[in-house]
Amino acid sequence: MLWYSRRDRISHPLELALPQGSNSLTVRLDGEPIGICRDGVWQRFRDGVLWGAQSRFVVRDTTRLGPVAGVQFQPGMAAALLGGVASEWSGRHVEVAGGWMEEARNAVQPEEVLAVVERYLLG
Repeated sequence: MLWYSRRDRISHPLELALPQGSNSLTVRLDGEPIGICRDGVWQRFRDGVLWGAQSRFVVRDTTRLGPVAGVQFQPGMAAALLGGVASEWSGRHVEVAGGWMEEARNAVQPEEVLAVVERYLLG
């Protein structure tokens, strides 16, 4: 599932990301980093982040507003589309980079952003 979200205001600076049994991909479209805290340790991801299947919650930084796009993969599909082995990502967050992200950031409409993400995945 491809998704797009734009937050222009939010009432809380942090939120819990509950555990999921599948992988996902998140890309901030304004170039700001994605902040994730696990077990009291913050990580900042400059471009995008691949969320491995999680067994525990993490805390997400929501202070940076703006557009975000991503993918929620069905089990097995992240490895098929991105290459690699999903067990390597399990319980981790992995930096994802590439020229396609700049193309996504330059897209004007949400539909254009999602088309860029889809081309990347199918490429």
